[in-house]
Amino acid sequence: MDNNTSKREEILQIALQLFLEKGYENTTINNIIQAANVSKGGMYHHFKSKEEILDVVIHRLIDEDSARFKSMIENKDMSAIEKLNGLFMLTEHMPEKLEEVNECIARNQDSLFDYRAQELSKERSIPYIIEIIRQGIEENTFQTDYPEEIGEFFYLLTNSIFVDKQKNADNKKIEQKINAFVHIISQSLCIRAEELTPMKKSMLDQIIK
Repeated sequence: MDNNTSKREEILQIALQLFLEKGYENTTINNIIQAANVSKGGMYHHFKSKEEILDVVIHRLIDEDSARFKSMIENKDMSAIEKLNGLFMLTEHMPEKLEEVNECIARNQDSLFDYRAQELSKERSIPYIIEIIRQGIEENTFQTDYPEEIGEFFYLLTNSIFVDKQKNADNKKIEQKINAFVHIISQSLCIRAEELTPMKKSMLDQIIK
């Protein structure tokens, strides 16, 4: 790694730590410059703005998380049902830095950090879900004419449940929402709800602790 690349990586690591500690809105470009011990010109050589740093940081984090899911999606030995259930089993073993980011988002909801993380996560995650649904159709396990739409609903409903957790909603309300989620997905894919029991258990284990 050359000095130019090394300095860019250092700036990204320092910026992420500041975003997590102070919040994105409370971190200024000067805070990053001082912590990274770089001149203003040096900073703008690597990044045009704090917003660009944020996007690169979030892309890196999502790429790290996506790599875990991509490996499972491409596993030809797993059925579509196993993969659908496996989506939530993977989130039980999230890397420490991603856990820290999620906690930061929970503390600073409605921030730009939260908004960009949600948008980019949606952009990356939905195609994986659709791919699993299409595999299930090919295996004659799932029956639907709307794989893209169900993939998007799957993501949005899941995200709604995790948002409730972040807002410290009543556990009983969240449990009911998880039951409704499993019912909707099983009905949409024409499978028995019991086949999604591992998914339901993973969600309950993660959300209702």
